[in-house]
Amino acid sequence: MIGNPFTDPNWSTNLADTLEYWVGRLRSVTTDHAVKASRALVFGVIVVMIGFAGSAFNRDVERELGFGDRMSIGPYTLTCRSYTQEDFPDYMSEWAILDVTKNGKPVATMYPERRFYKASKQATTEASIRPRMNEDLYVIFSGMNDQNGKAVVAVHRNPLVNWIWFGFGVLAVGTVVALLPEAAYAMAAAKVPA
Repeated sequence: MIGNPFTDPNWSTNLADTLEYWVGRLRSVTTDHAVKASRALVFGVIVVMIGFAGSAFNRDVERELGFGDRMSIGPYTLTCRSYTQEDFPDYMSEWAILDVTKNGKPVATMYPERRFYKASKQATTEASIRPRMNEDLYVIFSGMNDQNGKAVVAVHRNPLVNWIWFGFGVLAVGTVVALLPEAAYAMAAAKVPA
């Protein structure tokens, strides 16, 4: 118990002992694996929420592009270099070749594709994706406009979409750590040489 500083000559020692006791208890509680796991879970939820907040800034643009035509979405400019088609035994494929620049600097060449499967008589699209931690750029080739011969290209820019995946990964790891019994930590600590 902390005494009166005016009458007890040992009050400062008692205060230091009391603080040391409570700080030690606080440290023992906060180093518990469940507390660490819950911190990871909270961090994961925050990262996922930031990722979902980024979806407010999603942008979609669809255009018909001839050779050399350009389209812009945010800081990106896509230029149609060419488009071609090829016939395979199982499917027919057509795709566009697009040069991508960001703020005037070349960053990628993307090859979105559209396939028509002969046996099932169904068409599918193969999106070309440029993933980054801060945003993804999806380019989809929808086919050719039969009237003017231009390629129909859709572009989607999704900021922070990878934060959602990263946040769910942190949530999964935090959940596994939280579910591990205390005995697993004791066994792991016993196997680590001193």
